[in-house]
Amino acid sequence: MAFSDDDFERARASLLEAAYDQERWAEAMEWIQKSAGGWGLQLVGASPKRGVIFQHISGIPGDLVEAWAAQGGIDPVKNPRARPAYGPSSFRVYDENDFSTPEERRRSAIYSDLYARGDVPYVAAAKFDAIDDIMIAAFCVRTESQGMPGDDGKRHMSALLPYLRGAIRIQQTLEDRAAELVAGALDNLEVCAVLCTGTGQIVATTAAADAELRSGGYIISRDRVLSPAVRSDSASLEAAIARAARAPGKALTSTVVLRHPEASPRLAEVAPMPRPNWALNLGAVVMVAIARPRQAGATALIQQGFGLSQAESEIAVRLAGGGTVSDVAVMRGTSVATVRSQVKTLMAKMNLTSQVELVATIARFLGGVV
Repeated sequence: MAFSDDDFERARASLLEAAYDQERWAEAMEWIQKSAGGWGLQLVGASPKRGVIFQHISGIPGDLVEAWAAQGGIDPVKNPRARPAYGPSSFRVYDENDFSTPEERRRSAIYSDLYARGDVPYVAAAKFDAIDDIMIAAFCVRTESQGMPGDDGKRHMSALLPYLRGAIRIQQTLEDRAAELVAGALDNLEVCAVLCTGTGQIVATTAAADAELRSGGYIISRDRVLSPAVRSDSASLEAAIARAARAPGKALTSTVVLRHPEASPRLAEVAPMPRPNWALNLGAVVMVAIARPRQAGATALIQQGFGLSQAESEIAVRLAGGGTVSDVAVMRGTSVATVRSQVKTLMAKMNLTSQVELVATIARFLGGVV
């Protein structure tokens, strides 16, 4: 079906509206795939470090998209079709012959298996300017019967690319602005919070978090990347941020212990930010909230810091505070023998050999305050 001038105007208007009303993205995507005469469209943003950041799909079955990701669809080595995404940015639309040879496609497992099974042997592809380390590309897929995209189809799709890029840029700006508004609201609650990307890139902070970053006691900024002041805490914080970034909209919160060279440790809660279905995820997707001293309970700190159970951490804190095994048994309504067994277990976990060592270690970990 021909793509008329009226179609172009409706497609352009749809893209302009999609930037401000994310529910219009589905309609905008349909117009782009129609412009190139395809039956499906994939708009993808991916990072060499983080993999796929966002993926907007129109018309393509979900199982085909999942198989594409599982087979390394964004890897140009495994998938020649991904090559335009790593090439220079332009408003040019490419077809299969621009980035692969027939022989390469015959040898490619992803072509012979996935693309043949899904009847998507041809594509019209375009690359946009990268945002930070995130490359962005659009792929309009075509069937065997539709064949390679013709010059008219590529020309129509190319004419819409500036508007598509504009919509992406505007939405990115709005998502960043939303993060700043969230940080402002948290300021009113005096919350110490950092809003960051899935790799810890700082997008927005509250005033309390700014102060913490400047003091460098618990958290610091390394090239605008959120990092713990004590390097041994880096792995746990990075893992928690990455985990939260992969779980948009889920009630998934991780707790990380942040140590201070000269003060008691604090707990940091790491959680995914709420995101709509059509979010680009290029800005803040994770919130790291650091508990104020009075919020960081000794029991929770010990449990997180030494990998103890809740019962074991409660016993350790009570003993470190001057209690006896008998006191703990009475408090917990159990026998002295049971408490002694629990003490033996928790000391083994902490690699300690005496109760004196236990008291000293807990007091030192909590900065002398239990």
